[in-house]
Amino acid sequence: MEHTLRSKIYTKAKFWDKYRLYLGVYGFNNVPHTEGDFHWALIIGPKVEKNSPVVGFKFVNYGIHWRMKEQAVNDIRYDCQSMVARIVIAKVADRVRLFDLLRKGADRAYHDDTKTFSGWIEAMLQTNIDDGKCVGTAELDFQKITAFAEDYVINKARAGRYEFKNEERFLPKPTYDLLAGKELIP
Repeated sequence: MEHTLRSKIYTKAKFWDKYRLYLGVYGFNNVPHTEGDFHWALIIGPKVEKNSPVVGFKFVNYGIHWRMKEQAVNDIRYDCQSMVARIVIAKVADRVRLFDLLRKGADRAYHDDTKTFSGWIEAMLQTNIDDGKCVGTAELDFQKITAFAEDYVINKARAGRYEFKNEERFLPKPTYDLLAGKELIP
């Protein structure tokens, strides 16, 4: 199964010209309002997002027992109902190297007892810093990124962004480019 998934990743990914690494922000309670209501994933997707679904890939821990899940995502702008935002944190320089680094890092984190989503994301960001070849321009400081993401989502919640009417909950989620310092999707 892993071989098939890897084939799909490389087959679909080869059509993208430029890639971005996102911190996916998810709410435990669907609409988080306070610190600690969040969990995270790393999402890789194209820089240019057209109106049709934007295929990408997500790396996240899941299940009762920690393990990393690598999955294709039909639309990275709306991954699942609990997704509340995306934050652009890096320009991908070498996608194949990045996928391999995340896979190997997941195995290492599992054996090093880094079994929380926060611990794993922080370890993967540090691995990217240490590697120096997977990403180009980047903000990979876990504390800075997550503090920004929490404030961003809490402010969006206070402004009513997550008060959905029927199918509005399936629209693209707010997206902020931390590198450019601007909001891409309000």
